[in-house]
Amino acid sequence: TWNASGAEAATGIRTVVKWTLEQVAEGVLVRVEQSGFRPQDQRSFMGAKYGWERNLGELERVAATLQ
Repeated sequence: TWNASGAEAATGIRTVVKWTLEQVAEGVLVRVEQSGFRPQDQRSFMGAKYGWERNLGELERVAATLQ
C-alpha cells in the first residue's frame, strides 16, 4: 500500500502498488501498477506517474550494467 501519513492520513491517498516480475527471453519484465486514486487525487496521481517513470528508468539503467 501507499497511503498518506501525518496530517493527511485521514483524507489523503490510499493506494495499492502491485509489482509483477515476468521471465522473458531478454531477462525480466518488471511491471508496476498503482491503483486506488480518486478524482481528487489528480496531483498525487501525476506525482506518482512522474516518480515511477523516473525510478523505473533508473532501475533499468542499473540493471543494464549487471548484464
